[in-house]
Amino acid sequence: MKSQSLNSTSPATRCSHRTAAGRQCRQLSADSHSRLCAHHLNLQKQKEAEDLSDDLLARSQNFQTAQGVNFALANIYRLLAANRISPRRATVLAYLNSLLLRTLPAIDYDHRTGHTDPTASENYESEPNSTETNAEQACATPAPPSNSSTNSAPVWDPSVPEPDPTKKPS
Repeated sequence: MKSQSLNSTSPATRCSHRTAAGRQCRQLSADSHSRLCAHHLNLQKQKEAEDLSDDLLARSQNFQTAQGVNFALANIYRLLAANRISPRRATVLAYLNSLLLRTLPAIDYDHRTGHTDPTASENYESEPNSTETNAEQACATPAPPSNSSTNSAPVWDPSVPEPDPTKKPS
């Protein structure tokens, strides 16, 4: 008769967590859906439940300036280095920051020409529940139009080039 080994658990029933060295956890999986043991399942739930919005948005200036986007990228870097966010999440957030950075010239153009958001409420700055700082509010509100004669329609500025409809945005 053949003797059975002490380790009779199949690899499918073991926890799927692997260490940095590539070793698999020896515990049995507690959940068939996640395939993690109770310890690693609790660690994963803690990471998912942690609200990092304050850390991610610190000094971001409401993403209205290149400096604010730069601060947001630095915040992502710090959280990734501290292993508080996953590399995949950091990649997605960094990509979103690159998209935001690409829109800054258009935002500046809108501010120079006096375009405002027609859907924005009139009392945006005076909302008591707003969590933005004064600097973020100043960046979020559009600059007043350069022409002081009328407030109805922005005046065409010949020094600002019109966008070429045949070119794709870069």
